[in-house]
Amino acid sequence: MSIKKILYYIQMNGLNIFFILSWISIITLYFGFTIINPEYISIMNYYIKIYISLYLMYRFNIFNKVKFTGLDKTIVFTAAFFIFTTTALNEWLLDNISPVESKLRALLGLNAKTG
Repeated sequence: MSIKKILYYIQMNGLNIFFILSWISIITLYFGFTIINPEYISIMNYYIKIYISLYLMYRFNIFNKVKFTGLDKTIVFTAAFFIFTTTALNEWLLDNISPVESKLRALLGLNAKTG
């Protein structure tokens, strides 16, 4: 197996795993449960933005003839979706986490009683 095929496999699967984990984390955070510390989500978002931007700049620079592969298609879609979710949806989620969390905790009887 060539180095290009190995890198392709690692990038494709690594990107899919990150994408799934980040969405599971965001959804559980929205409902008031945390799998991953919210601080780590923002750190992961930062590094994935760096990775995607460097990949896109390297792969689609003006000095390179590009053959569009399946990985490129996945990266471009993920980049667009990731930018959308980290700008628009994150703001909405951060504004709405507390009301949903308090309603869910009340529904499940998880409210902490202070006395």
